[in-house]
Amino acid sequence: MELGIFVDKSVFSVSDLLKNYLEGTLRMMSREMIELTNPLRFFRFGDLFLKLISNALNDSISSVKPVNINIEKEPLEPPVPNPSKIIGIGLNYVDHVKEIGAKMPREPIPFLKAPSSLIGHNRAIVIPPDIEKVDYEIELVVVIKNKVRFASKKEALDSILGFTIGNDVSARDIQIDKRRPWSWAKSYDTFSPLGPLLVTCDELDCEDPDLEMITKLNGEIMQKSRTSNMIFKPYELIMFVSKIMALYPGDLIFTGTPAGVGFTRNPPVFLKEKDVVELTIEKIGTLRSFVEKESRSNI
Repeated sequence: MELGIFVDKSVFSVSDLLKNYLEGTLRMMSREMIELTNPLRFFRFGDLFLKLISNALNDSISSVKPVNINIEKEPLEPPVPNPSKIIGIGLNYVDHVKEIGAKMPREPIPFLKAPSSLIGHNRAIVIPPDIEKVDYEIELVVVIKNKVRFASKKEALDSILGFTIGNDVSARDIQIDKRRPWSWAKSYDTFSPLGPLLVTCDELDCEDPDLEMITKLNGEIMQKSRTSNMIFKPYELIMFVSKIMALYPGDLIFTGTPAGVGFTRNPPVFLKEKDVVELTIEKIGTLRSFVEKESRSNI
């Protein structure tokens, strides 16, 4: 697994960029370089990492060759590979609350998703053999930059590294028919596709994002909304969740989904084998997943 950065339709190795830059400036020890460019650990460097990579891009991009990879077609790992936790938020879009006939929430409705459910771009959502009603949910995902607890508005905003795209895949037969906890229904292996890119706050308005979001199932538009239709903004979610638990670098908050989910349709629409799900959020990209059915022989 290697960390890359997307610049003008090309992908550059962060390791190559920083090595070229730091060898001529800071003479950073090899052990520290390994730590800094390790996708499993770089989040703990926070603003230091962002400053270094910005300087490296300005200084070294002309002398570093891009990586030979087509992110449109090739499978990728999640841009955040090992969060300590994934927080989901229920009923956070006005249009979604209306489509299911619920009351507007007075405060965020958080739940946990298992980090082991993460997969990357162009990878398969695998439906377990005993699950039939699997649904899609496009979500803007907040990536946490530094530890926060009991965050003020300023602290919450300062803790946002950026945004990526998530699919809060949900087993409705578990969540609705059997009335089991949301965390159970949304934590099956492969039920948290994430990616393809992490876009930082210097490229986006992280305080009040207004981005178009579209879900396509086999090319047909199923969800179309804007992130400005959120009831609770990303920083408000951080303020609320950090009252319950500390958030750490690399933690993820799935901020909720808009109207158009499959179980509300007539007839309902659920994912099936060979389906292709494409989630697009303006200025971030398109997260693509393929659907497979797990056979008992593979268990």
